[in-house]
Parts: sequence; structure tokens; C-alpha cells
Amino acid sequence: MPDMTGIVVIAQEGRLQLMDDAGVSHLFLLGPSSGAEPQQLYPLQARQARVRIAYSEPPHVIGLLAERIEVLDAEPAA
Repeated sequence: MPDMTGIVVIAQEGRLQLMDDAGVSHLFLLGPSSGAEPQQLYPLQARQARVRIAYSEPPHVIGLLAERIEVLDAEPAA
């Protein structure tokens, strides 16, 4: 399964926008097996958390499906 690392810049309901290391933004939708709830995305966006997302690319969906989200920074950098 492919994965992508970056910063969570926008969170809304079950969606998030991730800016990758090259500065490109990607739209992710929470997958049913992601183990995450929509309300858990807001703190990640508020602190601009660095995460790794394992994802799939389902047909007929605008965006990528987040299958697993791993937070890489426990606290924001000082």
C-alpha cells in the first residue's frame, strides 16, 4: 500500500488536506478501516501535525482514501 508523508493543513468532517514534502496538496477521505474518527483530525490540523498516511486510490472518488494515519510528531516543534 502506498504512503505519503506531510503536514495536515486543513481538516473538515471526514476529509483532510495534506501538504507533502514537495509542497503539493492532496485531498484524503477517511476510510472505514482507518481507525480514525473525523473529530480526531481537527487537533492535527490545529497544530499542523506531520503525519504518514497509507492510502488507496479507489475509482470514481475525488481524492485518496486514508487507510491508516500515523502521527510522526508527538508535539509541535519549538
